[in-house]
Amino acid sequence: MQNLPRETCSLPLNPSVRQKLQASGFRTVHDIRETGLIALSKEAKLTHDEALAVIKVCRDDYDRALSGAKTAAQILQEERTRVCITTSCLELDKLLGGGISPTEITELCGVPGIGKTQLGMQLAVNVQIPVEFGGLGGHAIYVDTEGSLMAERVLDMANECVERLRNAAVTSGRRDQSEAAAALSSDVILSHIHYLRVHSATEQRAVLHSLPDLLTSDPKVCRQWLSLFTSASTAPRGGQARLLQGRPSFTWDPHCCSTWRSG
Repeated sequence: MQNLPRETCSLPLNPSVRQKLQASGFRTVHDIRETGLIALSKEAKLTHDEALAVIKVCRDDYDRALSGAKTAAQILQEERTRVCITTSCLELDKLLGGGISPTEITELCGVPGIGKTQLGMQLAVNVQIPVEFGGLGGHAIYVDTEGSLMAERVLDMANECVERLRNAAVTSGRRDQSEAAAALSSDVILSHIHYLRVHSATEQRAVLHSLPDLLTSDPKVCRQWLSLFTSASTAPRGGQARLLQGRPSFTWDPHCCSTWRSG
């Protein structure tokens, strides 16, 4: 999916400057890059220094986008060494080619009550399965637009995961697996699920654009977006779905994934 230009309302600028840009029709970074300094200052009613700051921010944003470019050889190597996140359902893993694939977007759709939230919580636990057991050993970010996360249910899943891994370590007799299983507990699993509750498309946009900084500060985080969307006929959720289609670009790595729940 092609990334849409970043919206000016999300740029790290003075709020009054962002408001002037929006009011004068500069909705995206692309709009600004097509305008010269003098024209920008005049059309958006900005001072010379304000216009310079806007152009610099847009240029930096463009440079960051280019820095994430990869070669086809790098992409092929990543695909060959990719470790998927198990759904804890063997048949579903087979259907998905091994599980939920990192570096890609997986959209889960269906009517209410079929288990989308359940699977989302399970993935937030399973992404933490240690590498000694064929997992990613990562963390998760859970972005919730509906308040549907059930902490007690996540705890049950974490307890089951820990017990399963410890039994597997005993069966295999491998020292590395025994040590990894001993270091993992339900408390550790819950502490590695970073929960973000958003109530509007504006809040969600802010979260999306803050994710790169959060991911940089915690390299073990797996980008797992578990928000609830529905069709565009329902205005609030439809707006959120359209917002995600224009998500910001990131530099992906093999230990990151994105999962969307769709209602």
